Amino acid sequence: MALASKLTAISIIALSFAIGFISFYLLSDLSIKQKRKHIEELISQLINFVIFIWLGKILLHLFIFISDPLSILAYPSDSKAFYFAIVSITLLLLYKSNRKK
Repeated sequence: MALASKLTAISIIALSFAIGFISFYLLSDLSIKQKRKHIEELISQLINFVIFIWLGKILLHLFIFISDPLSILAYPSDSKAFYFAIVSITLLLLYKSNRKK
């Protein structure tokens, strides 16, 4: 039963993102090339965010991760890992914006 509730939550999130991307694609007055570029950049940033959350979990519990990696990766992350990901993605976006200038 717990598996079904998790799959339901994941499917709702995935469906929400899909509806958001489709509505952006249909309602935006940008060219098709620019729309695809914006959507690809957004998906890239979402993937980076998830990777930064995992990295935050590992770095914040490094000694436990060295002794037993599955004990860190198997459980959900806490607010510290989320804040680490927020700061990391902000620094990454600042770096990208400065590099383009």
